[in-house]
Amino acid sequence: MKIAFNKVARENSYSLEIQNEQFSVKAHFEIKPKSASMLHCNLTFKGEIQALCNRCGNEIVEKVDENIELLINNGIFDGFDENLDVVEVLDDFVDFDEIILSELELISTNYFNCGQCEDTELEF
Repeated sequence: MKIAFNKVARENSYSLEIQNEQFSVKAHFEIKPKSASMLHCNLTFKGEIQALCNRCGNEIVEKVDENIELLINNGIFDGFDENLDVVEVLDDFVDFDEIILSELELISTNYFNCGQCEDTELEF
């Protein structure tokens, strides 16, 4: 779902689903204005991701239940925020699908163990 930055309803919410071979997630965005060119976003999502066990390489399904706060800036962000990630909108459109996919990709890079490998110790 892409919406022009100036058309994003202030203090509103947007919901979407991502269904593909790697992710099955329902997401919800709560938007509040922070300035004329910046929005504060609270992103929550629940569902499942396909991942690989980092020890044996078997495919596993991991549950995700995340709450992420971020800033959406219309244009290049000139500054730094210690507490929140900043998403820069460079074409005047907020792409909610891209934001959620980016966060899911980041989570999928975490270290996961399948049930068989979780209880075994590594031998050196």
